[in-house]
Amino acid sequence: MQSDRSDEREHRGRYDVAQDWVSAGISKMVPPRRMSVVKQARRRMLLSDTP
Repeated sequence: MQSDRSDEREHRGRYDVAQDWVSAGISKMVPPRRMSVVKQARRRMLLSDTP
């Protein structure tokens, strides 16, 4: 049981690192202006979703 738990923790750690790496890669690829546009689009979607 304990070995399974340790494996699970290790897997989660790797996943977190992968997520950070992916987000960093996206931020490098996408220029800042585009990121702001994406953020605005997300905000509009959230506002439209709320009644």
